[in-house]
Amino acid sequence: MSESSLPSSIPVNDDESFVVGGTGPEENIHYVTYTDERMLPDIQRLVSKDLSEPYSIFTYRYFVHNWPDQCICGYVDVPIPNSSETRREMIATIVSKAEDMEFGVKQGYIAMLAVDKRYRKRGIGSYLVQKGIEAMVRAGCGEIMLETEVCHHSKFQTDLLLNFKKSINCIYQ
Repeated sequence: MSESSLPSSIPVNDDESFVVGGTGPEENIHYVTYTDERMLPDIQRLVSKDLSEPYSIFTYRYFVHNWPDQCICGYVDVPIPNSSETRREMIATIVSKAEDMEFGVKQGYIAMLAVDKRYRKRGIGSYLVQKGIEAMVRAGCGEIMLETEVCHHSKFQTDLLLNFKKSINCIYQ
């Protein structure tokens, strides 16, 4: 795909250092880490669709600017109607952080996870969580936290939560 076939809001990433290793559940999805502000509108679009309360732009920037390697986005190439060209569309993202805590322990935190409804039930969210955890472990995290709203009861979240230690504070009701 050529750079001219992509809208200006989507970064072109030919640098292998930004490509997330391995192939996901679908080979036509390109996984890359956060590169710059041009990715933020798509991250916001995906995440805000399923939130009960929207995050401010400053919340997104806090995570992606401080831990760009902990933000992974999945893209697909979508045909442009009446053209042989394609455009790259973000269909999934995980936004996390890996920060130093007390006593020299580094803690990972999954802040946001979103998959476009058209692409759910294909293992994409699970793959992003797996890659996000791998990135946090590479960053030296000894523990990883996940928060979720109680009102979200999808099978994916149930499966995901079963893999985390049950330490749930019901702050969302």
